[in-house]
Amino acid sequence: PDFWVIALGVPVPPYKGYPLDPPLRSRFQARIVEDLPFNEHKQILMNAGETPEKTILSLLSFASFFRQNEAKSWPYLSSSTVDNLQKVLTNVPSADPAKLVNTIYPHQLLLQADNRPQFETMLSDLGITSSGGGFLGDLTLLGDRM
Repeated sequence: PDFWVIALGVPVPPYKGYPLDPPLRSRFQARIVEDLPFNEHKQILMNAGETPEKTILSLLSFASFFRQNEAKSWPYLSSSTVDNLQKVLTNVPSADPAKLVNTIYPHQLLLQADNRPQFETMLSDLGITSSGGGFLGDLTLLGDRM
């Protein structure tokens, strides 16, 4: 053929959606790209910039939360998103991680009202809190205030 069709999608289980009909589905190849293991991803991020290890651990833990059972029904967040967050935090050290997280995962819009407190508690437990500064604010982790 003179062309390729590349589609991004998720397999239906455990996600909501409608599968392709089997005759159409058989015309495509599927490839699942798994997330990197936690320690390997941490090492790559540590070598990629000046972001403190504590911040990287918090952000990786945030991303890995979405693979846990209690978050399976929530809109998925790939751990590769942490790479982009780390780049922003390296280039703008005063960036507010809580505001960045809210930008990439606007939980007020994505989650049902009864799931929002659990999400906010998870962020607080990981030390991803807002410093209240401007749009980017100051980088503040709970451990830095103690």
